[in-house]
Amino acid sequence: MSKLCFAHAPNTTNPSVPIKFLPIGLPAIADYLERRGFDCEIVHLGLERTLAPGWSLADHVRREGIGVVLFDLHWHQQSYDVVKEARALKRAVPGVTVVAGGFTASYFALELMRFCREIDFVVRGHPEVPLERLMKEVGAGRGAVEAGGRAPRPLSGGALAGRGRWAGIPNLCWRRRAGVVANPQSYVAPSALLDGLRFSSLGLVRHGKEYLRLMSDHEDVRLPHEGDLLCYYNPGRGCSADCSFCGGARSAQDAISRQPRPVFFDRRSVVRDLRAFAGQGVSRVHMCFDVAPRQDYFVELFREVRRRRVRLALTFEAYAPPSDLLLDEMRAAFGAPIVILSPESGSETVRRRNKSFHYSNADLLAALRRIERRGLAARLYFTAGLPHEGPRDVLETLSLIGRVRKEFPSVGVFSYPISIEPGAPRHVRPREHDTRCALRGFAEFYEFHRRGGQLGYRTGRFSESEILSLVGLYRAAAV
Repeated sequence: MSKLCFAHAPNTTNPSVPIKFLPIGLPAIADYLERRGFDCEIVHLGLERTLAPGWSLADHVRREGIGVVLFDLHWHQQSYDVVKEARALKRAVPGVTVVAGGFTASYFALELMRFCREIDFVVRGHPEVPLERLMKEVGAGRGAVEAGGRAPRPLSGGALAGRGRWAGIPNLCWRRRAGVVANPQSYVAPSALLDGLRFSSLGLVRHGKEYLRLMSDHEDVRLPHEGDLLCYYNPGRGCSADCSFCGGARSAQDAISRQPRPVFFDRRSVVRDLRAFAGQGVSRVHMCFDVAPRQDYFVELFREVRRRRVRLALTFEAYAPPSDLLLDEMRAAFGAPIVILSPESGSETVRRRNKSFHYSNADLLAALRRIERRGLAARLYFTAGLPHEGPRDVLETLSLIGRVRKEFPSVGVFSYPISIEPGAPRHVRPREHDTRCALRGFAEFYEFHRRGGQLGYRTGRFSESEILSLVGLYRAAAV
């Protein structure tokens, strides 16, 4: 059976959004297949070329006898680079089988395959069982590249016409002579399978230690000790919020993965992963999954972490101000916790219209006082260009930033623009969400990122350049 290579292509056209992190679930998916008899590895193309300029994916595929390359096309900022890499790989190694998956690949599955004929398959939504079934068909021989460079007949045209081989695999898009076929998207991973996934399987990442250092080298991270290593981890899948700007919102998750509600992993499996991270030298875990918000779940999880004496620090993105109990358990369980809140705007009206979990400015300031009293660190994030935002709302944001800087000088305040995201409510229903956007299909996103685009939209009150200027204004106010 040939080797499988999961390949991550970062964004090379816009250095402000490099997409240097792997999707959180990628090590878990590779490990799922590895434990079922497949020989898997994860390759970060940007890291490889940093460590060895001139490194070639095609040469690596030939040298290692890799038969299948699976590109994650999770973030839309990868659109140009994934297509570029897939086309270059197929030209050099025609016999390799190319698969794509992830949020963006799932959302644009049929269009992606029509746009990039070098992609043989797209697996939509939850990939575990569909990928396993596909790899049993593909990875058993056809498409394999022998070590030393020999390649079999390409898997295309008539070779893909074997309806019986592909038609029964759920969530799969595949090719036949008449065009692209989309099988029913009927598979959603059950809780029992999700609880068995190992998100901590960083040993499958080539140059894993260097990858951890790459994740830890970010301007917002500011780890307290030089040499500390950070990883990102979420104890579940899905979301219950439907924020206007988010491509991972509830409605987007339903469209992409057929998962309208979040699923929280069993706490024992979470603690198992956290212990495994610590055993690999990780010193801090960043969680962004306060999606219900289910603070009772996290209270019990943090208590279990403390009972099991897992030695990690924590960065926790709270979707709403955390309770006193949650803060106390967080402090007891983790070293040097950091709490992140993202009000996005200083205008309560704008916040209410764009975020599912509303809280007032008074709630926010009270939360900062509770966090500060416990000796915890806090960070706030703001943005510009939200639907229905106007000049008066900008002044309210500047006022709130100024007040936070005065009353809480130790709190980090950051501002970033948010690009248009496929499947986000503002992308699906732009008029309703005060958004003017020319990026509708995959081809538009590909071309946009080929040119190094940044936001891809304007609002009724602000142009793209004005939105970027406002972000700069907020950053200046935060200093």
